[in-house]
Amino acid sequence: MTDVKKRKILNLHSLLTPWSEKLRPSKLIERIDLELEPNMRAIRLTVSIGEQLMALGVDTNSVLTTSLDITETYCKQRVFFEIGYSSIIASQSRGVQKEPLTVYHFVKKRETNNRTVQQLLGLRDEIVEGLPLYDAEQRFKEIMANARFNPHWMLMCAHAGISVGVVMFYTTSLTALIATFLVSSLVYWLIVLLNHYRFPDFFIQIAAAALIITG
Repeated sequence: MTDVKKRKILNLHSLLTPWSEKLRPSKLIERIDLELEPNMRAIRLTVSIGEQLMALGVDTNSVLTTSLDITETYCKQRVFFEIGYSSIIASQSRGVQKEPLTVYHFVKKRETNNRTVQQLLGLRDEIVEGLPLYDAEQRFKEIMANARFNPHWMLMCAHAGISVGVVMFYTTSLTALIATFLVSSLVYWLIVLLNHYRFPDFFIQIAAAALIITG
């Protein structure tokens, strides 16, 4: 190899090294090989976090990115995800000699809780930085045990109150304000009912818009 080629290789290495260093987690952890039990634990934790994020209204792309970040931190063998409207599926092929792993969780929509969402995303960041699997499992249990959700009547009043506040920019008629509060309350309960029966968001929005127009 000539000196010119050696210098080119060294220059290329010096350019790429800073970026490769940035991509490494601050605390290196040993990734799981093809063993059944630790792989299943890591995949189950990932799917559970993804399920909670989807239930709380986080978009599919963010859920997929979060899930890949966690499995690529813990597992040597790549995990594939299939995310639908009401389910999240994780699959890992462990080669010809070992059976594949598949974890399926059904997703039931819940009221958005931004505090819980931020805690789950914070847990994702801790995992990427090197949090051991056992500690991550305990941290997830702690987050879900302390998750608090407001009662429906409080959320209904909050949504209806916002609608009344918007209407007050245009009129101060007591009749209009009361009508707005009642219609907003009905829309809220309609959305809760349709979510309970797992209607797609598209049809829920159509039904809510139709109620507002007819109301």
